[in-house]
Amino acid sequence: MGGSMRVVILFSGGMDSSLLAQIAAERSEDVALLFVDYGQPHVHAERRAARQVAGDIGLFGVYREVVATLAGGFVGLDRAGAKVVPARNAALLALATNYAAAHGAEEVWIGACAADAKDFHDCRSEFIDAWNFTMRASGVPVVAKAPLVMATKAEIRHRLGVTLGATWSCYHPKEDLKPCGECGACHARRA
Repeated sequence: MGGSMRVVILFSGGMDSSLLAQIAAERSEDVALLFVDYGQPHVHAERRAARQVAGDIGLFGVYREVVATLAGGFVGLDRAGAKVVPARNAALLALATNYAAAHGAEEVWIGACAADAKDFHDCRSEFIDAWNFTMRASGVPVVAKAPLVMATKAEIRHRLGVTLGATWSCYHPKEDLKPCGECGACHARRA
């Protein structure tokens, strides 16, 4: 990658962010893959997947990790009754935008997609538009993009160039870092 970074991708090692990383690699974007440890119970499985996918697509050299405490913790519930972080994408976008601005990047990419928008308002194009309005009003010259916001999980899986098994989706892994098979993310992945 070149000396200047143009794009920061919020990168969890899941299908959505892995496809974004793949697209960036195909376009030869100057990119950083930003993995955020925010205390999620599945952080070890996510980190393992993120590192593997970054290596598989030739971007391990631009893989970065940050640790952040999200004050509210896991208090909301998704449709399957699993605990989630309220406004998680807003918090992650704030971290990634700060990182991008500090490193001279122009864009932050987030893997929000159509399936996520059903449960999470901060996965919708209206939210991304409002975020960008707020950043412009704040004088921050970083634009958030959600290239997959209209894509289904099936479309994402079809375009994904890495092995599906290299990615991670489960929010509640078993002790041996195997997917639980029961959470909303596991159901969406199976479907």
